Amino acid sequence: MSVPPERRGWRQNWLARYRRYDLLFRLIFLQLRLGRKIVVALRQAGMGDVIATLPTCRELKRRHPDRVFVYVTHPAFASLLALAGFSPRVVTARTGDLPNLSRFFFTSYRLVCADDANRAPTASFIEDFAASCGVTLPPGSKPTLEPPPALLGKIGAEAAAARSGRPLILLHVGPTAKVKEWPRDKWIALVDLLNQSGCVVAQVGVDSHTQWGSVESTLLPGAHSLLNTLTLAETACWIRQAQLFVGIDSGLVHMAVAVGTPAVLIEGPTDMFHFRPDLPVIPVRAENLPCLGCHHHVPRLHWHTGCPFDILCMRTLDAAAVARAVAASLGGSLPVAS
Repeated sequence: MSVPPERRGWRQNWLARYRRYDLLFRLIFLQLRLGRKIVVALRQAGMGDVIATLPTCRELKRRHPDRVFVYVTHPAFASLLALAGFSPRVVTARTGDLPNLSRFFFTSYRLVCADDANRAPTASFIEDFAASCGVTLPPGSKPTLEPPPALLGKIGAEAAAARSGRPLILLHVGPTAKVKEWPRDKWIALVDLLNQSGCVVAQVGVDSHTQWGSVESTLLPGAHSLLNTLTLAETACWIRQAQLFVGIDSGLVHMAVAVGTPAVLIEGPTDMFHFRPDLPVIPVRAENLPCLGCHHHVPRLHWHTGCPFDILCMRTLDAAAVARAVAASLGGSLPVAS
């Protein structure tokens, strides 16, 4: 039964409050069951955001050595923590918030960044999340993900057979917010250029999104499809085995950085505030557009499904520009663009 418009706000507020208290009681019961005090970090949304919080989490764990570290996140991202080199307890939840009275039971840290507060960023996501918890990170701190050695060896053998001595390039087209997606015809043109250069091209990802649910797959002709076939751990292994990752601004480009694989980042509404200059990411953007990076403007120029300029930043970026960035990332030895 549909809810009348005048009651939707009330219902949403009630549901949010219920989820906050449900999470509170689950954490209290967990603490009682463990028989030890817990310290809680909360980041519910965004695979890339969760990965960017990992250096902060390590520092929080050091700050509270006598407590059990608990990370609250969306169910889809729970396995990321197992790849992070330490093993906190993970509580899956569809809210990243707690009522104020939680401070009487345990210490909690809500991991937030400039995007959450609708303010212009002054640092990378990594430092932004640390600052939200009052943490100062050691110089050069970065997220790291370590796939299980046995799984890495298995995927490594599969990747070596697929490569046959040629460079392996993984592509990720989305899904994500429409303003951050690159048009399908541009991807197809890029695949053609990379295939002509002698690269082995494969496509990773899934045809669903934690916020918007199932979406239509964007299969790229000419690319080997690994869509909907891999767990997060297997995806991390494949990215680790690749010579280069090429993708839009989404969680998997953060995964590439965390496993040590260079990445070419196709961006328009977002910019390199997500990454520090010392990280192996080459951004590619359209040129001579005053609205570039509008995601970080206050107030934000775009909305998730479009913008006043019909997402010109992504529509005008051509495949040759991305192919040149690929060549530069691989040492400039591939004739991928004229």
